[in-house]
Amino acid sequence: MRDGIALALELKFGAAGTALLPELEQVTDVSVLQAVLGAIKTAPDVAAVRAVCAAALPDAAAPAETA
Repeated sequence: MRDGIALALELKFGAAGTALLPELEQVTDVSVLQAVLGAIKTAPDVAAVRAVCAAALPDAAAPAETA
């Protein structure tokens, strides 16, 4: 599935799409990967796809705490 997502990102968004791949490698939930693949079809830009990915990675979106 990841290969299909990578190809779709590259074909639709070019280098900006492939820049999202390191974030997607952190996603382990198949349902999230399916949602990302579906989002690519309708997303106007990479930011919309990134938002779907970020929803699955709350730690990546949360700022680090400092003591």
